[in-house]
Amino acid sequence: MDYSVFSAKIGRKLTNEILISDPSDSELSAGGTQTVIIGSFGTGKSTMMATFAEYSDSTNESKLPLMHARMTNDHERLKELRVYPTTVVYRVRDSDIWPVLIPGNWKERYPESFRVPKDLVLFVNEQDAAGVLFYTVNKAHEPIPIPYMPEVCTYSDALDLVTKLRVGWINAILEPQEYYLSDNLIDYIRVIRSEDRPTDINKPLVPSGKRPVGRPRQKKEPRDYSNVAVKPAVFWFDFISAVRTGFHGKPIQCIFDEADDFISSTSSDTHWWLVYDFAEKYRDLRKNNISTVVSTHSWDMLFYAIPKRASYKIMLPGTVATPKFTMIRKTDIFSQLPSGHYMIEKSFKEFGIDRFSRIPKPIMGKIEGLRGDFKGLTNQKFKEIKKIYESGDNVHPSTYLQKNLPEVIEI
Repeated sequence: MDYSVFSAKIGRKLTNEILISDPSDSELSAGGTQTVIIGSFGTGKSTMMATFAEYSDSTNESKLPLMHARMTNDHERLKELRVYPTTVVYRVRDSDIWPVLIPGNWKERYPESFRVPKDLVLFVNEQDAAGVLFYTVNKAHEPIPIPYMPEVCTYSDALDLVTKLRVGWINAILEPQEYYLSDNLIDYIRVIRSEDRPTDINKPLVPSGKRPVGRPRQKKEPRDYSNVAVKPAVFWFDFISAVRTGFHGKPIQCIFDEADDFISSTSSDTHWWLVYDFAEKYRDLRKNNISTVVSTHSWDMLFYAIPKRASYKIMLPGTVATPKFTMIRKTDIFSQLPSGHYMIEKSFKEFGIDRFSRIPKPIMGKIEGLRGDFKGLTNQKFKEIKKIYESGDNVHPSTYLQKNLPEVIEI
């Protein structure tokens, strides 16, 4: 297929519209952007999301001058413009390449870049901190510490986490491994399900002076949700709600890989109502300068309203052309994409093609202590890696780390 017929200029423009945030109340701006990435296994979703985390920026004025400077590679103009690194929230998962975003690791991979890499901090729930350990593996598949391992901070809940976010940094966050519905989410569910209404609210009224039909109206006893254990990923509903009220409109980019963990199309009962409520508020996140980038393997894995209401869609090989989600009608356009290319669409308005580069020698981060997983480390190895972190040797990789280089993972 001849891909030169698709506009690379439009593709690059739309990509920069995602990467650059400007205030929702400034001229010609829209505030936050909502992006969905679709692609099958091994097509580069994780690489793309890591790149977005590093290259997302903000400006207090219109994004148009910054977009033009980026698209023309005008480095002198970029230095003149007032640009700030966008605060990033990055969902940490097992077997993820988040360690390449650590400044020391990023500099080693891009030593000639004029761009200063963002600082990174790692957050773990205070109840999980003692039992969770982050590590990687070398070429012999032996567990080793992560080079330049960053500071690990703890949080108690979503509100506490929002107050601890580092502005302009990449905030890599591991969701709690055991989660119960918060009072905030319980209130949402009760309102949505109308559990505070009388049980016979829909019964027709009878003429005045006559005896009502049936029993008198009785208030339904609200269900007790306080002890309802839910998927750990439900935490992100609380987090987004806390950001809306507690981050005070500062630009923020939330990156959720495998987002179908919490906004799934197959959610049921209590979880379904939370997804429904999130979808209703999804399109209004831009007004709070909240941008989101979510990825999954196919359209139907996400709750239908999410891709339908997303302002941008990025489509990699494995995407199926679905009329209700994209204006592109031929699946072959996605399946035959050259390596490192993607189609990008501004929802039902315009689309183009763009490309991204593979991150050199990405480091695959592993996590010991996740709920439901078997042990991946012996007690001795756990203590050995933890001791190296506590000693600070990994801040400037020691001889031990230099001899045991992390495995090169092809993403």
